[in-house]
This record gives sequence, C-alpha cells and structure tokens, in this order.
Amino acid sequence: MLVKGIITDITRITAHMNSPRRWHGWGNSTTAYPSEPLPAGVNWEQWMDTVAQPHPYSKKLHPAEWRSWFDHGSGCFGDWGPHILDTSHRFLKLGLPEKITAAYRDGVNNSDLIYPDSSTIKFDFPERGAGMPACEVTWYDGVNNKPQLEAEYSEPVTNKETGEVTHGPTTLNSTGKVPGSYTHLRAHETKAKLVFRLLLEKKKKKQNNTKKTKNNKTQEKTSSK
Repeated sequence: MLVKGIITDITRITAHMNSPRRWHGWGNSTTAYPSEPLPAGVNWEQWMDTVAQPHPYSKKLHPAEWRSWFDHGSGCFGDWGPHILDTSHRFLKLGLPEKITAAYRDGVNNSDLIYPDSSTIKFDFPERGAGMPACEVTWYDGVNNKPQLEAEYSEPVTNKETGEVTHGPTTLNSTGKVPGSYTHLRAHETKAKLVFRLLLEKKKKKQNNTKKTKNNKTQEKTSSK
C-alpha cells in the first residue's frame, strides 16, 4: 500500500466502536465493588494477584465483566482499539504517541471505578520519516458518540430544481456501515485486499455518481416536454 504509493502522507485516522458495552446502564452509578458468595472451585486469591488492590468476587467482575473496571480492564478502547487500529498502526509504523487527549467523556463514574459510557480519545503521533508525516488518531466509543464523515465520503444529494449534485457531512449510523464509499482500514486486512477494496469502492462510487447524473438529466428533459 505505502510502497506502491497508492496511499501516502496519512495525517489523520478516525476509528469508532459504537455498540453497547457491558457496563452501560449501571457503570456510572456504581460507588463500590459489589460482593457475592464465591462459587466453588474458583481460586479468587490467585486471580486477584493481577491487581495491586484485591476486590471481592461478584458477577459484575467475573467472568468477562472485568473489562468494565479501571483496576482490571481498559474499557471499550482496550477491547476494540487493538483490533480496529492494529492494521494502520502496523503499516504506518506509528509507534508511541507524543500526546494523548481525553477530548470527550459522558456517563462518567464519579467514584473513578468504571469506564465512561462514551469517550473520544485523540492520539498525536510524531513524524516518522519520509512519507510518514505526523498523524492524529481519533477514537470514538459510546452508542451515540459517532464520528462525522466529511462531505466527500457522503451520499450525493441532488437538487430537484437545478439538478446540482452536492455532498454534506454525514454521521455514521452503525458500526462498520457507512453511506457511500469510505476509506477505512479494517482489522487484520492484508495490504493486497485493502488496496483492491479501495480501488473497487472508488470505481463503484464513480459509476453510481455517473448513473445518477444521467438519470437527473433524463428527468429534466422529460419535465421540459
């Protein structure tokens, strides 16, 4: 991808995961670790060796719910960020960021125990050499905290009176599905498949725009008769 010069000088990456998470609905109101009887056969003391401060057993912590808690997990970004961003991080040789900014948080747990319901995190990576300028990676999570697509990636809108085709900013409606063609590096996608997909999407978008323009002109001729 980079060697062939098809995609170069990437300065910004946007990633998102907007499905509900395990702690949504109870996380922001929790004030302490709940406690429940320990099931037989569970070596809780050994499991607690992974953290500095032991906590009581509960189904809100184990199994799988540990993702929700500061002391045990890393929130939505820790769960899904590695899968969604690993391709771009590896191909672009991003390394470590110079700066990390919590740009937005909603549904915050005031006891500092559980991750927010929604968050936007910005990572600023420095220049890494020729063809690899400084890059800003922005991460969005939370059901309603969705990134907005720039005009060039949105569906065209045709003015019925003038026939003029324009584009406007569009908010993503669901994870992994966007209107029109969107250049998105998917998790575990090979270089060859990525390049093929981008070229195919570009071709389809051009064909669709051409078809819509022809249909609009046909409608205008019909209306004028």
